[in-house]
Amino acid sequence: MWSWTAQRDLSRALDRAESPVVARVVVRGFEEGEVLRATLKRRGAWFAPPHHPVNRAWTLRGAKKSLPLSAGVWTFQWRDRSLDILLRSGDALKLPLAPPPKGFAFIPGGAGLAGMGMHLEVPIDEEGEPHDEEGFFLSLTEVSVGDYARFLARDEKADRDSRGFGPFCSQEERALSPRGCPGHRPVVEGRDIWEATLRGGPPDAPMSWVSYFDALAFCRYLDEAEAPGTAIRHHRLPTRSEWERGARGVDGRPFPWGIEPKSPQARGMLDPVRRVRSHPELRSPYGLFHCASGVSEWVSTKDGERRRVVMGETLDPITDRIHLAYRRGESPFSRSARIGFRVLGEVRP
Repeated sequence: MWSWTAQRDLSRALDRAESPVVARVVVRGFEEGEVLRATLKRRGAWFAPPHHPVNRAWTLRGAKKSLPLSAGVWTFQWRDRSLDILLRSGDALKLPLAPPPKGFAFIPGGAGLAGMGMHLEVPIDEEGEPHDEEGFFLSLTEVSVGDYARFLARDEKADRDSRGFGPFCSQEERALSPRGCPGHRPVVEGRDIWEATLRGGPPDAPMSWVSYFDALAFCRYLDEAEAPGTAIRHHRLPTRSEWERGARGVDGRPFPWGIEPKSPQARGMLDPVRRVRSHPELRSPYGLFHCASGVSEWVSTKDGERRRVVMGETLDPITDRIHLAYRRGESPFSRSARIGFRVLGEVRP
């Protein structure tokens, strides 16, 4: 008859044989004696479930700790938080256990399943560099009307140059606007959408009717308003791959909530008033709201020479178009009731 010790030793031997240590996760920002748990959801081979439960637990001490693990999709749990990470051979990903900045979620680096064809992809930034180790922050919600109102009040009081450009105008906006700054107040064909539609609505409604350049200006405003010494060193729009990682995690799900499509009613498309934190059951694996149930969102990735990519075709009743890898291109000057944005925060070293 097998003793408990023999069964334990056999289980550990099977773990080592099936799941050799090939990667590491470096954790920081924990409290002395805090417990971190990890569960293997999918093995590295064909993303198959493990043959038997594989669980790990560590009591953390010191300034940082390097945790050896096998390849696969791991779920880390600590305090009231959980996070999925895909590890490949040779990976050494960083995992900050300290709470992210208010209003943001931490998105880990490393590979994940992406695209319509489910390929492994590492998110890349605007310079084409991967977030292999550091990860990044994404705002939990789309920028709201109230958020934009504070920016607009600051922007409209700012000093302007002879062509009307203010301190929040990007170099790209200056280069592509030979007639001067078109302004960041939502005005379409002479109609002031801000006064006519947005200003009188709820402040926690998702901001829409913004151009790509409006979104860039808002990010520059956040940089000015950011207090020194915070976890974010720079705000910008996410790239296509960064947005997709935040929206669908690492397991290749086509929708933020999982693999099954939902009706327009279940996605909140028939709600008389949409709010940026409504329908928490539709959040992404990292806690992001409305990646497939709010407004579509500008990202910084180019679509040809003069167009920018918009992700999250959320208002379309055809579920194929709300697949998180679906994208389209728009003129960066375009403003629409269907397009808003969310913000990426680069991690301070």
